[in-house]
Amino acid sequence: MKKGEVLIVTAPWVLSFDKPLIKNGAVALLDGRIVGVGSEHKVAERFSTSVTHRYPGVLLPALVNAHMHLELSCFNADTALDANSSFTDWVEDLLQKRAHNAVSEKDIRIAAERQIEKQFESGVVFIGDIGNIPEFFFSPPAESHLPQVYHMLEFLGSTHDAVQNSFKRLENLPVTVAAVAHAPYSTRPELLVKIKERCDRLGHIFSVHTSETWDELSFITSQTGLFRDFLEKRGTWDGEFFRNAPESSSTIDYFSRLGLLNAKTLLVHCVSVSDQDLAVVQESGAKICVCPGSNAFLHSGVAPVKTMLDYDIIPALGTDSPASNPQPDMWAEMQRVAADHPGIDAVMILKMATQAGAKAFGLDAHYGNISLGKAASFLHVDSKKINNCKTDKELLNVLVKSGKPEIIQWIQQPLMHSQSK
Repeated sequence: MKKGEVLIVTAPWVLSFDKPLIKNGAVALLDGRIVGVGSEHKVAERFSTSVTHRYPGVLLPALVNAHMHLELSCFNADTALDANSSFTDWVEDLLQKRAHNAVSEKDIRIAAERQIEKQFESGVVFIGDIGNIPEFFFSPPAESHLPQVYHMLEFLGSTHDAVQNSFKRLENLPVTVAAVAHAPYSTRPELLVKIKERCDRLGHIFSVHTSETWDELSFITSQTGLFRDFLEKRGTWDGEFFRNAPESSSTIDYFSRLGLLNAKTLLVHCVSVSDQDLAVVQESGAKICVCPGSNAFLHSGVAPVKTMLDYDIIPALGTDSPASNPQPDMWAEMQRVAADHPGIDAVMILKMATQAGAKAFGLDAHYGNISLGKAASFLHVDSKKINNCKTDKELLNVLVKSGKPEIIQWIQQPLMHSQSK
């Protein structure tokens, strides 16, 4: 195609989210942006001088994976936890694997880069990545420059000395590197506040594991339970973890009292949250990312997605790492949400996998739906089941409940294809 030439792509179905599902729809692209969306007839009338490509399936927004740990891609979750294993047993096993150099740096890099490729092949345009080692921040394949990877360097510190060391690291950290906190059971309140202040000052997203298990409640409210035992066992409990902490009734209340909640906060997991917690999140403008596949593997519970929606919170979706999710695939995550919450509309689940993640990272000017001005990077998907759909409802249910489609193609300008079967 020539620069300045309009490309029109058509399909039997176009899912834009800006309007009802468009049958026999079309999307017009010009210089890397969407300039027209509607019925094939109307778009063709508007752009009479153009190049047209026809596709047989569905055009829909690219997926956003709002929470991953690419650095852990080499630690496969190949053995499910048994009924007697706890969340901290899994954490301890993972820490031992990393500490004992069970894999080489080369293995880590190869596994992470392959995971990025897999995400791209499944239609992911953006990954929110959490890592501990800056040297293991990874880039997408050069030929596509997708998915875009937003790297966040994770900090933690449960003792006074560990916190002081983290303060020094933060002071010397380049402003281009986004620093985030690990979790409320591993990161003391003064460090949480320091990291959040830095994020707000630099315009970074503050991502933090939040209410991932019900055991977190006893730690926050009474300094007892599984996580207290874990810190003592590791020799990282000095009795002063909550020295500068307000008394709180839950993790969300704790975060709120520390001033951590605003529109640039991303609360990951949110399994053990109450209605009152969600009301606080909604009022603060903070975002939520749920990771149903990881929660199922770790027996952490099921996030109350339906209640989140009742509070006008559309949570983003994340796969978490292959270390806690045997199938880190966004289509599988949608399937699990549909299975766990059969009353949630399929369109809403698709929005969780696309629009909500884009908004969480401030990317909704580019991704999340197919509409005027958005980036010319979206998907065509197709399968036998899709071809057999007769109604809007059938199609949407197939997209959400049937797993990864047989064919996934990228629609971009300049036009390129990535196909999976």
